[in-house]
Amino acid sequence: MKNLSVWLIPLLLLLSGVTLGFGLVGPCMTIVPSVEGISPFARFFVPPEATAPQTFSIVTGIEALWQQGHAPLAVLIAGFSVVFPAVKLAVMGYGHAAVLAGRRTGTAWWLAHHAGKFSMLDVLVVAVLVVAIKGLPGDTQVVVGWGLWCFALSVGLSMVGAVLIAWMERHRAKSSAVTSDA
Repeated sequence: MKNLSVWLIPLLLLLSGVTLGFGLVGPCMTIVPSVEGISPFARFFVPPEATAPQTFSIVTGIEALWQQGHAPLAVLIAGFSVVFPAVKLAVMGYGHAAVLAGRRTGTAWWLAHHAGKFSMLDVLVVAVLVVAIKGLPGDTQVVVGWGLWCFALSVGLSMVGAVLIAWMERHRAKSSAVTSDA
């Protein structure tokens, strides 16, 4: 397994970083508004740009929240969607190098590994938005884009990498305990 972990974990981390980048800038969702169900008189007052589809990536969604005065929410989502995953991948790279060198991964690794569940905060936010928008009057639709799938894939790849690094560390600790007992 050691030979496999030497190239597999860096590959997982690299793929996770690439899909994270695509997931952050790729289209996450498109909102297709509809004026169906609104009286013809009311439609007269709806500007044409209000019925144009709007596509958001995670980055443009954060930017829109910031510009609309929702700075705390924009900072929260940016922290969990952009900063945390990037830092987590860096800490995982360090943890992998530490295990390969025979050292322990440390506190930063433990924190990154156990806080990983918050990486899916974006996906939860998009899911809540989809449900909320589907409840709007008319026939408004939400189309999930490939950016969301890339983001979710990035999280999944990093989780597999984290499990493998933790397994390597446990396996190495057991094999050194057996060697020191002998």
